[in-house]
Amino acid sequence: MAINVDYYLNRIRSTVTSVAAQVSNALPGNPVTRDYEVLSQVGSAGPAYSWKIYAAQKRSTKKPVSVWLFEKRNLEKWPRYERELFSEILKKGISQLTRLRHPRILVIEHPLEESRDSYAFCTEPVFASLANALGHLDNITPHPKHLEEFEFLDIEIRHGLFQIVEALSFLHIDVRMMHRNVSPESVVINEKGEWKLAGFDFAVQGTQGINNQV
Repeated sequence: MAINVDYYLNRIRSTVTSVAAQVSNALPGNPVTRDYEVLSQVGSAGPAYSWKIYAAQKRSTKKPVSVWLFEKRNLEKWPRYERELFSEILKKGISQLTRLRHPRILVIEHPLEESRDSYAFCTEPVFASLANALGHLDNITPHPKHLEEFEFLDIEIRHGLFQIVEALSFLHIDVRMMHRNVSPESVVINEKGEWKLAGFDFAVQGTQGINNQV
């Protein structure tokens, strides 16, 4: 069955709600918190900014990471079929991201974990999504100081776009995959300032065409 991407993005936008600055009540029950200490929220990303991104560190080594959280309560008013379908879309996206290895694709440090209230996984340290850096601070409360009046240099934009082109080239040529949702919400900036491709929720495997093109 074909997935209407715009329909689900608009639907989740209408139901995602802001919460207090502290870590959500949904996160402590998630298995991710056994290995990682979660700190403050630094950003949001994904379809309609549905993933909250938190600064965190591994308990055993103090290694900096980012924890991503999706709260199931955002879907509680949806019909059951649509809740299940959107949840599968999110899980599929993280599963595909976990399997991919490339310098221009976001690095997964801990795979997706599910609890009664949430989905969570862990990545390399993240500064924010590209959308956040451009001033779109949906699903972030309070707004992080590092994003207030943030502006890119022209050279940073050019270099960032080149990095995403490298990621897409890898997908199309080596993996034969179509991302189908390249947007500021699916591009993440790590703590080194590198732009990384994420958001594989709507990606599909392509077929080989003429001259090995997808």
